[in-house]
Amino acid sequence: ILFASLYINSEPAQKRIKAIIAQKTGDVVKFERVALSLFPRPGLAFQQVNINIPEGTSIRVESTKIYPQLLPLLIGKVRIAKVKFEKPDIIVDISENPKKRAVKDKHSTPAEIIENVTSVISSVRSVAPGLIAVVKRGKLLVRENHHDVAVVRKIYARIALESKEVEVKVKGDIDKLGEFSARGNVDAEKNNILINGLSMSTVTLKNVQASVFDSSFIGSVVISKTAQDINSADVTISGEIGPETIQLVSKTFSLPPEQTLHAPVSISNAHVVWQAGAKLAIVATAAIEDGPTLS
Repeated sequence: ILFASLYINSEPAQKRIKAIIAQKTGDVVKFERVALSLFPRPGLAFQQVNINIPEGTSIRVESTKIYPQLLPLLIGKVRIAKVKFEKPDIIVDISENPKKRAVKDKHSTPAEIIENVTSVISSVRSVAPGLIAVVKRGKLLVRENHHDVAVVRKIYARIALESKEVEVKVKGDIDKLGEFSARGNVDAEKNNILINGLSMSTVTLKNVQASVFDSSFIGSVVISKTAQDINSADVTISGEIGPETIQLVSKTFSLPPEQTLHAPVSISNAHVVWQAGAKLAIVATAAIEDGPTLS
């Protein structure tokens, strides 16, 4: 441990590690220094990490710790077991650069975004099966024209790559609005099937539980898509909308008191089915406290 610590802290080792990280990430990830971390388990601690992603997204992390699986190390293989991000600042700039507007590529479609995320998950799973990523005390800033349009603080998240699914848990505090939390499982496997000669795949979000302010929901989503387009979406949802959410909606849309629903509003067995080129089908039941039940 002593010799490993001395070696990692040496300038030749620091330059070598930076060169490897730059090569593997395409110079997207940069950091100040790396050191050996012993507690709570052996790993590497990267200080002042900067991640610059195209399309105006950057991430600054005060400290990132990477913990390898111990048994594979005994036979000379490196398998990452856990990555921990301490106090990351995630900045998303949605402003358009006028100089680039005329020559920029078209925006990715939702199906292409899902395809890219699925590919990234598959690539990560190939080198780090069972990886757990943890975010502690994170902050998300959404900016437009140098102004913060949304700020989320106190972000705590856990993403676990299970055998066939991705388990996601996240909670935080949205400025001027309140706390939120969400959890669920994403089936990100590429289960391609042929429909009418087209290669289709499905992405499933199940056991989804979300709470926003004083409202809470449970549900599931099944999306079928090709590589370029989303073909259909099947959504089921139940939950309860609280008085603070109702008042926020009323204030946002400047609704008079006589057009504002009494709260809470209970929604049960809502089923939304959308298919490309077809009509949208919605079936739901909503019960207003001390009021009518709408179907």
